[in-house]
Amino acid sequence: MDPHKTADEPTTRYTANLYDPLLGIDGYIAPNNSGATTWFNVAPRVAKSWHVSSDGLTYIFGIQEGILFHDGSLLDANAVKYSFDRATTMNLNLSAQLISPFVSSTSVIDSSHVQVVLSKPYSAFLNVLSLLYIVNPAVITPNVVTTGTATFGSNGDYGTAWLETHDAGSGPYMLTQRQPGVLTVEDRFPDYWGGWGPQYFDELRYNIIPDAATIVSDISSGAGDWMDYWESNDQYIALAGTAGVTVPEYVDPAGPFTILMNNQNQYLSNKNVRQAIAYAFDYNTCINSVWEGLGSPSLGPLPPGMIGYDPTVPTYFPQNMAKAQQLMSASGFSAGEISLDCVVNPGQGTRTNMALLLQQNCKSIGITINIVTIPFSQFESNLVTMSPQDAYPMSMEAGSIPFPDPDTILTDFYYSPSWKSGTHTYYNCSFYENPQVDSLIEQGRTALASQRDAIYKQAMDLIVGDCASLWPIYNYTMFALRADIGGFIPKPFYFTNVDQFRRNGWYRLSAPTTSPWEYVSAATSSATST
Repeated sequence: MDPHKTADEPTTRYTANLYDPLLGIDGYIAPNNSGATTWFNVAPRVAKSWHVSSDGLTYIFGIQEGILFHDGSLLDANAVKYSFDRATTMNLNLSAQLISPFVSSTSVIDSSHVQVVLSKPYSAFLNVLSLLYIVNPAVITPNVVTTGTATFGSNGDYGTAWLETHDAGSGPYMLTQRQPGVLTVEDRFPDYWGGWGPQYFDELRYNIIPDAATIVSDISSGAGDWMDYWESNDQYIALAGTAGVTVPEYVDPAGPFTILMNNQNQYLSNKNVRQAIAYAFDYNTCINSVWEGLGSPSLGPLPPGMIGYDPTVPTYFPQNMAKAQQLMSASGFSAGEISLDCVVNPGQGTRTNMALLLQQNCKSIGITINIVTIPFSQFESNLVTMSPQDAYPMSMEAGSIPFPDPDTILTDFYYSPSWKSGTHTYYNCSFYENPQVDSLIEQGRTALASQRDAIYKQAMDLIVGDCASLWPIYNYTMFALRADIGGFIPKPFYFTNVDQFRRNGWYRLSAPTTSPWEYVSAATSSATST
């Protein structure tokens, strides 16, 4: 619940409505049948304006006036500086991990202006500030624990223990109940600076339900309002035909589905083995049967539309068993010698079916795939103590990225200092290492905007050539919600606008909306609202 410790999508989902980021993301995801080409830009949030020096080193942010924290105190430049310093010192948040190598100093110019000086230019700096959350030092500082081992030096534990059951934000909702792994309750903050209308919900209840059948039943009956996109496709397809339920389907700009192959594993460190697996995989069956046609072949780690995407890169599809057998012969391993575990999480039927397909395909080239089911929380915690050589050989990762910039994908997945630092996350489970790619990623960070596309295309080509991972599909994404829920625009990169949920029967839109996600219009809403 500490916003400066959020390092993945599930934890960000909780904190995003409690805290405001310095900057936001402007744009929405296009429905997959719209034919729209959608991309995204940074937008004002806590910072209403920003100025960048000509050398790209100095940023001055103008802070919105009148933003209140949940304790009623004013969010000012001091809080922004404190948040920058806290996040980069802890270096755990997704945003902080990217900006901390570049931030040289922060300073308060006046109550509504903050200056941040970089040691060298970082071209993605503004993009990654969309997850740099602003916290209230006035409530954190009195709750810092300094006894025992000081986690962050003179800052003690920086209040992280206290923030697991409290919040220090200015967001639309306030934390009121917290049972980790079971239930989190957030209530509306009446003085939210973004404003409220009578149509919005007073309370958000995040229920963690491990049983997929129960989740589907709750959505079908109306006991639940919204379910995430973690479940299997057949459940969403069934729900799409259920009265009172809507199942949006959209093109996710956050990258392809990825089967991560541990490049430090005793077998997968052999490039021939990785490529043999990639050629042996049955992409057509994956797309048309496992995903029921909800996707297209993926060309590598970057999504279409993003700078660095190379549509001409050589690929491993369609399936080519002759090539796979040839590569296995060149690998030096004999049939039956290689045995690899592939991790899936409980209840994820589509991923399990992908693993079963992979198992069947690899058996044809003499590789045994053992499907291992591990709860996601256990999988994450185990990674922390595993050496790269002993970490899980194969695991699955949906293409969720937090920022609309190639630096975050390539850094999280394929930049070797990310895992060599000892911080192992499910993003870098490929444990990929290529000094040339590392260098290109570093060049891309400091290059001029006009140079970045060519740099990242070169990096993408090398990563695909090395077969650092297996990219089976650029999948469409579905989730389910009650048909009378309006106002939810599925924004990219960690959907964070849950504060815009409303029950359409409670409220009549005063003007037509341009959003494609208004499923129940004022004309079709029930007149007998409660």
